[in-house]
Parts: sequence; structure tokens; C-alpha cells
Amino acid sequence: MSQITFENIGIKALSACVPPRIVKTAEQTKYFDPEKLAGFIQATGIEERRVSENGVTASDLCIQAAEKLITEMGMDKNNISCLIFVSQTPDYRMPNTACILQDKLGLKKEIFTLDINQACSGYVWGLITAYTFCNSGFDNILLCVGDTPSKFLSEKDSSTTLMFGDAGTASLITRDAAYGKSYFSFNTDGSYRNTVFIPNGGYRNMSSPVGFEYTKDEEGNMKNQEQIHMDGLEVFSASISVMTRDIRNLLAYADMTIDDIDTVVLHQANRFMNKVITKKLKVNPEKEINSIHKFGNTSCTSIPLNMAFNKGKFGTSDKLLFEAIGASFTWGSAIVKLRDLQNFGIEDYVKE
Repeated sequence: MSQITFENIGIKALSACVPPRIVKTAEQTKYFDPEKLAGFIQATGIEERRVSENGVTASDLCIQAAEKLITEMGMDKNNISCLIFVSQTPDYRMPNTACILQDKLGLKKEIFTLDINQACSGYVWGLITAYTFCNSGFDNILLCVGDTPSKFLSEKDSSTTLMFGDAGTASLITRDAAYGKSYFSFNTDGSYRNTVFIPNGGYRNMSSPVGFEYTKDEEGNMKNQEQIHMDGLEVFSASISVMTRDIRNLLAYADMTIDDIDTVVLHQANRFMNKVITKKLKVNPEKEINSIHKFGNTSCTSIPLNMAFNKGKFGTSDKLLFEAIGASFTWGSAIVKLRDLQNFGIEDYVKE
């Protein structure tokens, strides 16, 4: 089984937070030729990104987003029964970050907390987890999804440093009969594990002085073994194939066509790649929303960040299609129905 249906569960509220520092792609001429930068912008659509300061983590961004959501909703924090933190940039290797969020947000101790280490597909997988908990009797689940990939990039690697940005989001998942049915698909193929990965820093290849030495690849990019390594061509070709097929399979499972969808929210990895996918699926261009030009690829946060950026484009009961793919590979899609979503948009992070 790779598809699942939920009933009467949905996204009640949404908020996002980004670092205030804006890095414009065209200005990154210290290591990259202006002509190459122009070609990168044309191919990917990434004009600028948000980059966090040293010491600012994904959890910091998520905390501000969550506090905004809770305050605007007028919520009693004691009514939050579960907190899920999705990220590949946790505060520490130990302890888990969800516990830190519980304390800093002042949530009750009688609460279920969980970390999910997931890459760009993290929001879809976080939603599946949150919906599953709701289906088991939990209510008011706080889903915090954030990443600061700038922390593991080499500024001399054009294949990655121009692409990734930082962000944090918070979503409130609740039960209500008005949401009706929602549909999810989930998939994993670990044979791609070396396509997007950081070789050192875990427990198979632990950090060492040698791992911090920079090497040059055939394209002239410089990076070390503690920074992300990505085969962009492999990611591009595989993503188009599996994402298109997955969406078609989910639509068939839900007994829908692409015309039944009001808004398409694809992972913001590459504008050209998304154009190919939507063309193959015959998506009406007016139904797709984008934010990659403002924030780049923000990993697992890109779907909720995209929604927050485009908050004025949703109807009160729209059907949304999500699709994302991430390292390893894991990929998934979702069809969810909105019901008066309270979208509090995006704030710049304010350091405590």
C-alpha cells in the first residue's frame, strides 16, 4: 500500500518565518561569473534567498512561526496535544529538537513530541504523520517544519549554494467534518542515497580533520565532506519521472482528474523542472503557485512557505495538490481540502 485516505482532518492554520538577510543570486560574483549566474537564474528561477545568521537554527524560525500562529488564533497552549518537528538541520544530534520546542513554546508536559529527519519531502511526510495521529484521537497537532540548509553548503559550489535558502513554518492540524476526505501517496527508494548527501558527520563516517579539506570537482566546484554533495542531473531526471507518475497515481486513487484541483503546490526546487511536470500533467498555469524566485529551495519548508507567500490566492474550500521529493529518495503527494484556512503569512525573524 502506497496510498492512504483520511477523513475529517485538515490544516486549520499556517504561519511562516524567514531570516531577514536577503542574498541576491546576481550579486554572487565573488566565486561565480556573472554570465553563469544569469544562466542559473534563467534555468532555476531563483533570484534571491534568505540566509540565517550563525547561531540561528531551524527551530528558532519555527518557534517564531508557531508563536505567531498561536497568538493570532487565540489558542490555549494546553490544548495542543502533539508537536512534530520535521527537519534535517536539528539543533543537536542529541537531544531531539521537538523536546526543545515543547519547552521554549511553553507547552504542557503531557504532550507527544516527535522529530522527523526528512529532506525536501518533509512537509508531505509530516502531514501524513500528523493526520495519522489525528486519526488515532489526537487533536490540535502543531506541525513545525523548518530547515537551514545554508549551514551545510559550500559557498564555492555553484550546484548548491545558489539554490538553497532557510525558513521555518508552523501548521495546526485538527479534526473537523468539514474537511471531508484527503488522500496521500508515499514512496521510498534508498538506492538513490548517494545522489544528495553529506558524506561525513554521522556515525558511519565521523567528523575528522581530513573531512574538512576542500576538493575540486570536474565542474570546478569546491566542497568538503561535511557539506552537501548533489548530483543535480540525476535529481532532475528522476524527479520529473517519479513526481509525474506519483501525481497521476494519486489522482486515480482519489477518482479525480487534474481539473478537479484548485491549486497545485509543488516543491520549489527548480522552476524549469516544475514547468516540465505541470506541462506533462496539463495543469492550468493559473492554478500553480510559486515562490522560488523569492526564497529558492527551502527544503522541507517549501510547500507551507509557498502557501504563506501566496496566502491571498486560496478560496475557502479549495482542493490542493501537494508533491515533493527529497534526498534518499523519498517522495509523496497529497490532495487536501481547505476549510477557511487561517493563513498568517510570512514574518522576518527577530533574534531574541
